[in-house]
Amino acid sequence: MSQAPPPRSPDGQWWWDGRQWLPVQQQPPHPGPPNGPRRSAAPLIILVAVVAAVVIIGLVAGGTLWIRSLQAATETTAPPPTDAADRSRPSPSPSPSPSGPGPVRCQARTSEGCFPKVSVGKLVAALRSKGFQCEKSGSYGTRCTKRISSRDQHTYALNHSLRDADRLTSLMALGSASAVGTDPPDRTGQANRRTVEALQLGLDLVLPAAGPTRRKIADWARDHQGRCADTFDVHQVIDGYELRCSNPEPIAVSDKQVVTTWSGSVTIGAGRLR
Repeated sequence: MSQAPPPRSPDGQWWWDGRQWLPVQQQPPHPGPPNGPRRSAAPLIILVAVVAAVVIIGLVAGGTLWIRSLQAATETTAPPPTDAADRSRPSPSPSPSPSGPGPVRCQARTSEGCFPKVSVGKLVAALRSKGFQCEKSGSYGTRCTKRISSRDQHTYALNHSLRDADRLTSLMALGSASAVGTDPPDRTGQANRRTVEALQLGLDLVLPAAGPTRRKIADWARDHQGRCADTFDVHQVIDGYELRCSNPEPIAVSDKQVVTTWSGSVTIGAGRLR
């Protein structure tokens, strides 16, 4: 049995493939070392995604802080918004300051006005001490009357608060003059004088500390009593008090004889407060 030839010829130009000699150029390439396991790209992708997320979160947070700071600066420097109706509405003109103590609220958080520091009970007691006869009149009033002469008299109608019977809301001063007979003389002028007298006495009782206000109301009554407007509306407002007056009208009452009475009045009310 012959020995197998060497793998290469002595000149190195040929190589034995086990059956025949072949030129070295046809020799298959020498296998290199085996390739190692391929490295996965997943960690790199995850790292890139994490970095991108951090960058995006930082941008969003920074933008949010910037927007909030801008809003805060705008709220600090911008003027408060106003309604279009408010801008077009003219500013109310200031009301004149009263020269005396005007009406006050009968109770807190109510609009009902009362005379300040006037007690209905003490007022009735003061009138009785001056000879007036007083009695209840309706649910919220007291009526006090005094005869001045055989045919003339003064009368006061006192109205008190709906919530406090000792707080005065209005005072009506009436002056009356009467005449007997079927053809009595006209006593309108006397009734007007009696009305102004009653008013002046009543003012001293209900507005004792408001001298200027008392004088203005008394002056108004002297000028207008007998020439009052024929309306139930307020005729005049003086230092917050609402004034109304009525002209004397003859009323005849027949009993044993015919008695005709003329009565005028001036009412001072505390009104409603805003």
